[in-house]
Amino acid sequence: MRDAEGRAPNTYDLSIHHGLPKVGEANQELQKIALSCGLRTLRTSWKDFSAQDADGRRISFGLSFSEASSPVSGVITGNKQLTRRFLQAAGAAVPEGRLFQPEELEDAVQFAEDLGYPVVVKPVAGKSGQGVVAGILSRTGVEWAAAQISHLDPADSRFIVEDHVPGADYRIYVAYGAVLSVVLRRPANVTGDGVRSVAELVVAKNHQRRHNPHTRTRLIRCDSSSTYQLERQQASWDYVPAPDETVWLASAANISQGGDSTEVLPETHPSILDSAVRAVDAIPGLNQAGVDFLVPDHRRPLESQSGGICEINTTPALMANQAPVYGEPQPVAETVVRRAAESAGIQLPPREGTLQIAVRAQASPIHPAWLDG
Repeated sequence: MRDAEGRAPNTYDLSIHHGLPKVGEANQELQKIALSCGLRTLRTSWKDFSAQDADGRRISFGLSFSEASSPVSGVITGNKQLTRRFLQAAGAAVPEGRLFQPEELEDAVQFAEDLGYPVVVKPVAGKSGQGVVAGILSRTGVEWAAAQISHLDPADSRFIVEDHVPGADYRIYVAYGAVLSVVLRRPANVTGDGVRSVAELVVAKNHQRRHNPHTRTRLIRCDSSSTYQLERQQASWDYVPAPDETVWLASAANISQGGDSTEVLPETHPSILDSAVRAVDAIPGLNQAGVDFLVPDHRRPLESQSGGICEINTTPALMANQAPVYGEPQPVAETVVRRAAESAGIQLPPREGTLQIAVRAQASPIHPAWLDG
């Protein structure tokens, strides 16, 4: 299925990703880059490896982050309300919002009405877009979103109600003071052909997503949340959309929830790139992050339009930017490895086109309990 501008989806070599858990994809990609730059690597788990040059200088990666990343930054950005305060102190554009306890639902509804609909409701400590509901237009929507957050994490059901910033959703990947990629994200959706039902279109699109290293494990879901979105459009799973009619299956533009991604870095205005870098600089110890930016048009200067940062993610899915569904992919993983190496005093040569790899594996003793059942 092509995107709204008629672009065909990208194709990728999935050979190194077979059998990997979805959170291990980026780490494997980084190791491949390190090897192709002539470094020796030692893998210590499915999510960790270290690499060293001929002089013994070393860099290590956990998931997609080098050892230079500070745990302090993760504590700050793990709390969306705390992140808001740091960004506001730095003068960053953030939507007006407020934190609520689950028992403060009536206060939350009143706050939403004072702000004026539409609003966004999201968990204070959520990740991967889970629990985020955008474009809420009524009391019922606020109550429904708060209930979903309560089911998501009964131990911490606090939630934020904030102003809905109009515009498209972008994930801007910042590392070591530079923007490496800008991905335009669209909520999970299907485009009608006048023949197939919504359910059949979802099956077809999920088949396409399985051929991308990032979306292969992040399929469009047929659940209560997507059913709710269909009902908001007076549609159902049996509904047959007209040709070129878009049917939305989520409100939040999150790739992990079945959303689309298009790389747009070459055409993004420098003022937006600069704003993203400054936002990351506002968080102590943060050298690599995904900035979630809402703005109507990435091609125009930020000062000429409304826009704002809705979140900073210290553990962004590197593969979401490394392997966009549409648009020209950027060398995100290679740049991350090279900048991490530079910070350790390692000068990397150009990458080799082919590799010869010697692999040594050490088996762990089998514990009798592992054989039970």
